[in-house]
Amino acid sequence: MKILIIGHGGHGKDEVANILARTHGLWVIPSSVCAFNVIVHELRIALANEGFFVSSTTELWNTKFSHRELWRKLIRNYNTPNLDRLTKQILFEFECDIYIGMRDADEYEASKHHFDRILYVDSWPRVERNDPSMKIEFNPKEMFLIDNSGSLNELENYLTNGFEL
Repeated sequence: MKILIIGHGGHGKDEVANILARTHGLWVIPSSVCAFNVIVHELRIALANEGFFVSSTTELWNTKFSHRELWRKLIRNYNTPNLDRLTKQILFEFECDIYIGMRDADEYEASKHHFDRILYVDSWPRVERNDPSMKIEFNPKEMFLIDNSGSLNELENYLTNGFEL
């Protein structure tokens, strides 16, 4: 089973993936780790061109929060002209069952056929939907909504007891 988990930043995508991996025996590597490995060189150059000089890999990694739009742009460049390039790498080269955090609508359209299930995690109103890099809109015909507006215990209980893949 191949699963795509999407949603705005801070809404619990990684937590959903970790719960599903643990309870269903699925393999997951955070897609941000995979993306970082393919954009790291370009990221360092782009940040330097903007006047940001990072001294460590950890500091460079942490730019995923402060420079989310730059990450999105560099991933898009990596995926051009094959918009499902990173998706195929994560699913088939790294043999992951779960892709977490796709944000680009064109990449989604090019990649959605690779997935058996698409989960959209939403924590609103507990967490605002204010991630400008998220360009994929919820579509109930293609996606299953995971309501993460409650507690972590409620989410875990739902995913382990009331949710079927």
